[in-house]
Amino acid sequence: MRKKLINYILTFVLAAIFIMPFPANGAGEKITPDNSGRISMLARLGQGIIRQAAYSPDGRLLAVAASTGIALYDPVTSDATGFINTPSWVESISFSPDGSTIAAGLRDGAVCLYNISDGSRLLAMKGPSGRVYGVSFSPDGAILASGSEDGTVRLWDSSDGKPLRTLETLYSTPVNSIAFSPDGTSLASASSQTVQLWRVSDGLQIREMACGSSSSPVLSVAFSPDGSTLACGGHLEGSLYLFSVRDGAILHTLKYPGEITDNLAFSPDGSTLATGSYDKSVQIWRLSDGSLLSSLEGHTGPVKSVAFSPDGSTLASASEDGTVRLWPVAESTPPLMLKGNGEQIMSASFSPNKSTLAAGTAGNTVFLWNTSDGVLRYTLSGHTGVVGCTAFSPDGSTLASGSQDNTIRLWGAADGKLLRVLSGHSQPLSCIAFSSDGSLLVSGANDNTVRLWRAADGKFLRQLEGHTEPVSCVAFSLDGSILASGSQDNTVRLWNTFDGSLVSVLEGHQGPVQSVAFSPDGIIMASAASDGTVLLRLVSDGTLLHKLTHSGAVKNLSFIPDGSTLATDTYDGTVRLWKVSDGSLLQKYGHSTPTPVSGITFNPDSSVNLASSLGPAAGTLQLRKVSDNCRVIRVGGHSGAVSAASFSPDGFTLATGSWDSTLLLWRIPDGVLLKTLEGYTYGISNVAFSPDGSTLASGSGVPSAAGVGILNVWSVPDGQLHYSISDRGADNVSFSPDGSILASSSSKSEAVTLWRTSDGSPLHRLECGYGPKIITFSPDGSTLAAATPDNTIHFWRLSDGSPMQTIATPGMPLLDFALLRNGSVLSVCVEDISTDIRYFTISHASEILSRLEGCPDNLYCMGFSPDGALLSTGHTDGKVFLWRTSDGKQLQVLEGHHAVVRKVSFNQDGATLASASDDGTVCLWGISDFQDTIITH
Repeated sequence: MRKKLINYILTFVLAAIFIMPFPANGAGEKITPDNSGRISMLARLGQGIIRQAAYSPDGRLLAVAASTGIALYDPVTSDATGFINTPSWVESISFSPDGSTIAAGLRDGAVCLYNISDGSRLLAMKGPSGRVYGVSFSPDGAILASGSEDGTVRLWDSSDGKPLRTLETLYSTPVNSIAFSPDGTSLASASSQTVQLWRVSDGLQIREMACGSSSSPVLSVAFSPDGSTLACGGHLEGSLYLFSVRDGAILHTLKYPGEITDNLAFSPDGSTLATGSYDKSVQIWRLSDGSLLSSLEGHTGPVKSVAFSPDGSTLASASEDGTVRLWPVAESTPPLMLKGNGEQIMSASFSPNKSTLAAGTAGNTVFLWNTSDGVLRYTLSGHTGVVGCTAFSPDGSTLASGSQDNTIRLWGAADGKLLRVLSGHSQPLSCIAFSSDGSLLVSGANDNTVRLWRAADGKFLRQLEGHTEPVSCVAFSLDGSILASGSQDNTVRLWNTFDGSLVSVLEGHQGPVQSVAFSPDGIIMASAASDGTVLLRLVSDGTLLHKLTHSGAVKNLSFIPDGSTLATDTYDGTVRLWKVSDGSLLQKYGHSTPTPVSGITFNPDSSVNLASSLGPAAGTLQLRKVSDNCRVIRVGGHSGAVSAASFSPDGFTLATGSWDSTLLLWRIPDGVLLKTLEGYTYGISNVAFSPDGSTLASGSGVPSAAGVGILNVWSVPDGQLHYSISDRGADNVSFSPDGSILASSSSKSEAVTLWRTSDGSPLHRLECGYGPKIITFSPDGSTLAAATPDNTIHFWRLSDGSPMQTIATPGMPLLDFALLRNGSVLSVCVEDISTDIRYFTISHASEILSRLEGCPDNLYCMGFSPDGALLSTGHTDGKVFLWRTSDGKQLQVLEGHHAVVRKVSFNQDGATLASASDDGTVCLWGISDFQDTIITH
């Protein structure tokens, strides 16, 4: 056993993920009243809810502060390298200048100092009260400053933790952020709607700077690298303020339409400022003029923290979505400006090798630019009307331009010479495209027709008719056999290129079709419309695969070269990347100016090139490479409170659900996250495995727009959704012992609904007058019991759904009950002055079996062991209590959570207890002879 333990420890130390060793089958020694003194934490699943991220001074570590501790990552590989367990929720962190230690401000009011090399705690300092929202080392590392919820700033000696002085702010509001000046002589603190500047040597307040007229608090302060500028941000009605440190004068007010969150950061060279926002984006500002350079989108929750790497090459952003994103800063530099002669840009297209950009103008001309340096190579004149569309041939040698003069002109791309003019349309041209081999050219026009041309000599081949409104977009399939045309008649038509016959008419859009594109393999066609929808369909039969919804009209489409991703953009300049296989949103980018994107294309490295017009008379294009290669670090687990937990029958898997709408499957022996099951919009209230472990049911109790809950049934082996039921009863779910029946109930319903597990069809509706809060089957599967808020337990016969018995239990309220194999019932009731465990049979009145003496009044949840010998209770202070039911004796108090415990559950053999908490984690408890557990996943 000792050798086995050593092997486990060596394995997990090298992997930087530590747990106590589990038995090979995942089921350990059964927890009993006799061995309960040996219970310890076996593992913690998830690292909690993110608060802040920070780079070490040498850039080799990225620290992430969470509700359970501090996670350490290699920012180059994104690999986890360690975890520092803390006694309370971490609100703020700061590396010492030499990078050997890290300070943590905790929710319980403590400031702790940890050794980075081994995670050991070096110092613990405690102020009077309140959460510590900010910690910061002086540049020489001698002083540690902390800002607290009690409105004070404290300076500590970092060598021994002794207090040096307390800086009393003028307000009783929390100090949300603190920062030392680069020379260490000054300290800035954010409190209420002001920033206060202090002299470190004697604690004298130098000045106070008011941040606008907003009543919102200042949440973050930071000094520029040269110490001349102080930035402050917060809600502040979307404003950031840059102050001169010398005299406190406002240098710039940076306006943002959303609310800035808790953190901001200067780039190391002092040229830019990064901020995070509640709208889930990251902003990059230019300090010289206060302009917004770019907005980075991709997070699915508010961005709480931003930090530049020491070399300035990477920006880290930490979000409430449970992830840290590492953005390459080079991709956030200002775009290349391509200047014309002041004519309005109407269209743009990239050459195949991306070296040239062509743009058609309202002045009847075509511009050709080098994309490498923005040099205007040629201005092509000859059209007598607005040039609304352009396209390069696949080999890049020819440029086609379509105009409101009803003609197409073909130009030599290398020298700008006119090759030929194609006439035939009776109305202005709206779209043109080359086939993939360059042999054909297709054009669409306002005359409702599509025309095919031979590209080599401009010969007209055929006209395709059928649209009832102007044709707005055209595209060839990769092999050139199919042609797609989109129209203002809201339809897409597919044509056989060889004979011009109509293949199919695709409907579904509620607005004019703006763009069409084929996937590289020709299997899928995408169409975008002004109604904000993009439809992905099979080319073979028009089957709708996915509907992608946007907030505005979609202008352009483009598939990535391997066909896995689709890029779309809207008229406000927002670009989205979608996963083609399932239609999920991968990334969203806000363009630096709210102007339509004129051209969009993928580069070989899968990054996106955009060309966007800067205004009706600017005659200028922005050329921007938008990167989606920011690396994502998922801190692990849920990013919100965990509300549900259930073991699989074999003990190998734990399912957990959260109010963050995620459903996770964990491997119990080592705590590895197996699957994330997606499909919920609202929080998950309950989960349950079928008896054979092959099926998982999960309920969402938060009502949707239609006022119903969602009951999802999943296949466990592959994580696929088996079926979904919209029903008012989704708060509680439970399988019958044979797995054939699934029961669900809700506080919004007055009944328990029974469903056939195989297909989700309804079997019985069991009326009980109130919304059931607990449901359970008897061990033999003959009876279903439900507890209602009136402290009554109802019993039904499963064979026909008929009522059997109703038993009222005294006490306020009935908190939990369990049906035992001998047919008896255990219930837990709270009297005015005590908590009782009551024992009764279905036919006999209840009696007090035991009383939980000393049970805290902050009880939140509870659960019985399978044999009923033990009761576990979860409490609002994060503690878990274990009680013997026979006499109510308190056996053990388990501490490991940092917030409310919402769910406690034993596994089927009673060997493991799981507790789920608002700190975003699940703790597993079991019998162990080794009390010094090192944990986390």
